[in-house]
Amino acid sequence: MEPDDLIQQIYTTIEKPDTWQQVLTSISQDLSSTHAFIAARSSVDEQPLGFFESGFEAGHFEKYQEHFYAVDVWTQNLAKHSFNEFHASHKVCDDNEFLKSEIYADFARPVDIRHSIGCLMLPQESDIITELAFMRSTGQQHYEDHTIRRANIYVPHIQRSLEIAQALSMRQLQVHEFHKTFDQESDATIICGQDSRILYANPAADLFWNNGTLLSTQIVPLLRFAKSEDQQRFIHSGTQCLKKHRAESLFYINAKGTRYRITVKPWMARKVTPVGTIETMVLL
Repeated sequence: MEPDDLIQQIYTTIEKPDTWQQVLTSISQDLSSTHAFIAARSSVDEQPLGFFESGFEAGHFEKYQEHFYAVDVWTQNLAKHSFNEFHASHKVCDDNEFLKSEIYADFARPVDIRHSIGCLMLPQESDIITELAFMRSTGQQHYEDHTIRRANIYVPHIQRSLEIAQALSMRQLQVHEFHKTFDQESDATIICGQDSRILYANPAADLFWNNGTLLSTQIVPLLRFAKSEDQQRFIHSGTQCLKKHRAESLFYINAKGTRYRITVKPWMARKVTPVGTIETMVLL
């Protein structure tokens, strides 16, 4: 597989995290490697918070998560080198020291791991370290400089995919909390864009549509009041908020002998995109 195809595959992990194993397998083939893993951890000497692996027998890498992380001299020494780029094991850790270590004797050697390259990534505004490593067997050579340069091609794309995935995850959590908050409101709440397109309506807002004389029941999802004079009041209130930066604007409507107070507020909505966070003004 060509590097461009691998890079494209890396970005599929944003929406499909379970494809990380296949990505690791593909990069392993490109780097002539037998094993690979990517793990999130708060520190190099603490238990990984989560991981994906390739090439290990079922359950073997879990042993690392349970115990061997604490005696992993290779990763602990890797932390002394520059982040966001790969380093070869024989340059990170004295080879004789590594061969005498518990991590080699009881974890690496049983599955024929001899040489490694590793990269520690620390995204901006994050305290979670991501470790990425590829390994070779006894019958292979140390990782060559040109292979390490090739591996480094993938690092910024892996970083970016992880950052986007984290941003989207946070966004989904925010949306969940948002719905949990407004869905429980007893007051009818409708959020719409500056073009009056409805973005969200809580359950209490159903009463407005069911009333039949307050809002227009058009198929197009636009906020339209049943009476033209009420619609003009809404447009005016929205204009006051958006253009004159008022905290809120009030008007009242009457229907079936009941007087309703309509409060219009401006609100900055944030949308996470692959090119960053975009803010847009909406009406609440």
